[in-house]
Amino acid sequence: MSYEGNEGLCGFPLTETCKEPRTPSPTFGEAPSGSKSVVNWNFLSVELGFVFGLGIVILPLVIWKRWRRRYYHYVDNIFFMMFPQWYLGREYRSRRVHRSRGRRH
Repeated sequence: MSYEGNEGLCGFPLTETCKEPRTPSPTFGEAPSGSKSVVNWNFLSVELGFVFGLGIVILPLVIWKRWRRRYYHYVDNIFFMMFPQWYLGREYRSRRVHRSRGRRH
């Protein structure tokens, strides 16, 4: 067995029983017994960074109309560069706008 020759090992699956009762050490992320909850600061900092980073990008698009229009224009240009067959052209869009304006009453 791989346990042979290792001094100090005891308990299951070995036949030697332990002389001192040992409590298992807490695993990673668990709070030691008798203490208050432990905050994992690495996890918390990642969460806060994600929320603030996303807010910095999303909030200006929600608040300022000019930024929103420029962003959508930029994304459309990238999209149509990747898929040029889907580009309908400026003429098509302007004709639809004029048609829909004429139908309003």
